[in-house]
Amino acid sequence: MSTRKLKAVKSSGNVFLDLGFSPEEAVVLAMRADLMARIRLLIERQQWTQAAAAVALGISQSRVSDLIRGKWDKFSLDMLLTLATKAGLQPRLRLINSRKGRASHRRVIGVCTPAVSGRLVRANRDSR
Repeated sequence: MSTRKLKAVKSSGNVFLDLGFSPEEAVVLAMRADLMARIRLLIERQQWTQAAAAVALGISQSRVSDLIRGKWDKFSLDMLLTLATKAGLQPRLRLINSRKGRASHRRVIGVCTPAVSGRLVRANRDSR
């Protein structure tokens, strides 16, 4: 059995970039993964069964299963945005300047409830 030590490498903050995807594709994949995780979390918090989630989201139970299992390759970013909206979330895209023209590893999409969204909009208006 080998006792070879593996060298730890600092992450960029985007696992898809670390796996070798192009910066542009890594950003889209990270957004999709983040949206899927947030929708899964909402399903858990609502204590929905897969059947109840299917009704709420307007998709089949098998699609809910794919979502819960994290099969990100089966969902486009458009579809995930639609599902988040149907679930009562309000997705917002935030663009930020990145260093050296490369895709940022920071989260560039946020999902919040309508109440939180309203508070953010009011706070933004008040700070002008």
